[in-house]
Amino acid sequence: MAQDEKTCIVFGMPKEAINLGAVMKILPLNEIVNDIVKHLTVK
Repeated sequence: MAQDEKTCIVFGMPKEAINLGAVMKILPLNEIVNDIVKHLTVK
């Protein structure tokens, strides 16, 4: 998971992770926590 360029002040590390193919999702900063919680919630 990486923060998207639009909401990132310094896009260096997320950009490199994306370029390396190490990222499965690119999300705005305000959606990252909700996505993590969604995957940790036991249903």
